[in-house]
Amino acid sequence: MKALLLAAGYGERLYPITRDIPKPLLNVKGKPIIEHLVLKLKDVDSVNEVLVITNDKFYEKFKRWKKNSGFSNIRLINDSTKSINARLGAIGDVQYAIRDKDIKEDLLVIGGDNFFEFELLDFIIFAQTKSPFCSIGVYNIHNKLKAKRFGVVKLNKDNRVIAFREKPRKPDTTLVSPCIYYFTKSKLPLISKYLKEGNNPDMTGHFIRWLHKRDWVYGFIFRGNWIDIGNKAAYRLANKN
Repeated sequence: MKALLLAAGYGERLYPITRDIPKPLLNVKGKPIIEHLVLKLKDVDSVNEVLVITNDKFYEKFKRWKKNSGFSNIRLINDSTKSINARLGAIGDVQYAIRDKDIKEDLLVIGGDNFFEFELLDFIIFAQTKSPFCSIGVYNIHNKLKAKRFGVVKLNKDNRVIAFREKPRKPDTTLVSPCIYYFTKSKLPLISKYLKEGNNPDMTGHFIRWLHKRDWVYGFIFRGNWIDIGNKAAYRLANKN
């Protein structure tokens, strides 16, 4: 299994902090956000390689980070975009990585601005028991007002996704998607199909909404602290706790 860390955004919501440094390379508790994720992945034996996809603007900064990090099993991917207007979007970048590295095995995808305390192993075990269907990470934010900023998930009693709405005005649950996905190898071609149909490439949640209407998708509820570092307040909070 490969792990793909999404790090090709331009961090516009954190300007000017992220004008010259990508959000995943911002320091939280003494090390870059992405380094926390790589350390989590090192504890998962089934992950044989970590891929990091970024853009042309920040590619050299990731190269320097990789060189200084000491991690040996990381490969960088440059999606070749140079500006916000040219970005491929999260699902566009997942497909770019699949094609560029000819991925034909299960793929764990994590947003590069995620900061969490929980471990990934239980989710991966859960996802593998649900194979060949895909699974997504789910987090109970316990606040419908806050849930409006995320993809909101509804599960049935079997933990199967029965509804997914991206940033709804009126969430009907407090379960949200923290951008942690397990795509099984047999379902990877559906990402290309989704994009070829002209669907939104920007948010992974749009793909999950499309997918669960065509195929079963399961949700695993994480427990523990999680912060989506999507704005300055969240960044301050991550460094405070």
